[in-house]
Amino acid sequence: MFDASHTYLKQPPLCFERRDPVPLPNPRMVVWNAPLALALGIDYDALSPESWAEVLAGTYRLPHSEPFAQAYAGHQYGNFVPQLGDGRALMLGEVRDPHGRLWDVQLKGSGTTRFSRNGDGRCPLMPALREYIISEAMAGLGIPTTRTLGVIASSMIIKRPHTLHPIQPAGVMMRIAASHLRVGTCEYFAAHQEYDALKAVADYALQRHYPHLMKEAQPYEALLHAIIHAQAELIAAWMLVGFIHGVMNTDNMTLSGETIDFGPCAFMNHYDPATVFSSIDRHGRYAYGNQPSIAVWNLWVLSESLRPLLEQPMQADQVRELFYAAFEHSYAHGMQKKLGIAHHPEQTLWAILTPLLTMMHACEADYTLTFRTLAALANDNTANYAHQTMHTHPLWHEWVQQWRTMQPDTALMQRNNPAVIARNHLVEEALEAAVTPNDVGDMHPLHALVETLRTPYAEPQEIYRTQPPPKGSCAYETFCGT
Repeated sequence: MFDASHTYLKQPPLCFERRDPVPLPNPRMVVWNAPLALALGIDYDALSPESWAEVLAGTYRLPHSEPFAQAYAGHQYGNFVPQLGDGRALMLGEVRDPHGRLWDVQLKGSGTTRFSRNGDGRCPLMPALREYIISEAMAGLGIPTTRTLGVIASSMIIKRPHTLHPIQPAGVMMRIAASHLRVGTCEYFAAHQEYDALKAVADYALQRHYPHLMKEAQPYEALLHAIIHAQAELIAAWMLVGFIHGVMNTDNMTLSGETIDFGPCAFMNHYDPATVFSSIDRHGRYAYGNQPSIAVWNLWVLSESLRPLLEQPMQADQVRELFYAAFEHSYAHGMQKKLGIAHHPEQTLWAILTPLLTMMHACEADYTLTFRTLAALANDNTANYAHQTMHTHPLWHEWVQQWRTMQPDTALMQRNNPAVIARNHLVEEALEAAVTPNDVGDMHPLHALVETLRTPYAEPQEIYRTQPPPKGSCAYETFCGT
């Protein structure tokens, strides 16, 4: 059990709306994230499974919890929406882990708020489980991310037309985050010219995430720089593992530098910078290769929102320069490790990386499997996946010989190239088994997949989990679903 604190409620009242959850009928726990609970110091045995289900369903309140929905705005696909906010989520409060760090505890799918617009405030079970799978995969990869502590299913049936699974049981997930402060949070107060509230939220972000900057002569400039740096490192981490967020709106970019909102995300199969999976990203705005430039655009929006607090407002080219300096260094360092050449100067990377990516694109080589199997080619001509896929390319053999002269560290490569990612077809298979139109199905495949994803750099016993989808089955679309 844990006592919830609520430091965000000390912010100006227009930052949130107090609201109780709308209870779900007949809740039952289908997921409990025991490793995360242990890390947070949360004792599952302090309550019965039925009581935990009631916490998520909204019929049992945690001690000292004061639920509220957060206000924020956002640019969605480049278009500004002055009021978004938590339309189906409520913050229960915060919990302090054994190391003294504060974490938000939020319910997603907990009913309507004043920010719901025309929504029903509910979350179908399948998207809740999908967020659990993907967020655990990201945590296993070592990428900063929000995570899911638990998921319940209920007897309520909800409809989401125009999705792959239009009829599902309603679910609620309990999300854990360093905070839920977003670029859109700052946009909201700037757009409404509520500058006192904007300052209060900026001060809160400093205290919560970057306390070492509070004594800087220009703390808000320092805050902006820190967020740019955190996001640059995050996007680099995404790019290194082939992760495509799919909906990089400004309300889905955190001030903490965590990944948030896993609705239409997916992992890339064959390497192609133009890869898009989201069903609503018709023009490829959030394609894999566009993610760094979109991050720059979002961060420029943040700098404009913080302008009333800045002694020296930042221009767009300054945001771009700061971002790419951090992004390119982080990406290059990560790629050096993926190729086993971290002992070489960074400037030597591009001569070996650029032709490799060009060949991977031309040969439609699987991104993850190519890097994972390169290590076996360091000392011999083993006919593994990378060799079999690209050996007909006219530059392949020359490239291998050049790379070998750099004496790649194969142990380093194994530690930085995952054997397993949350491949789209594996995630869908697990979800199809777990959820029926009217009930919970077989959860065992989902639990087994998550256990494998928690140790992605180890070779799994089930070799099929390392493989790309069968030929002819690569067409895949993701849906927000919530």
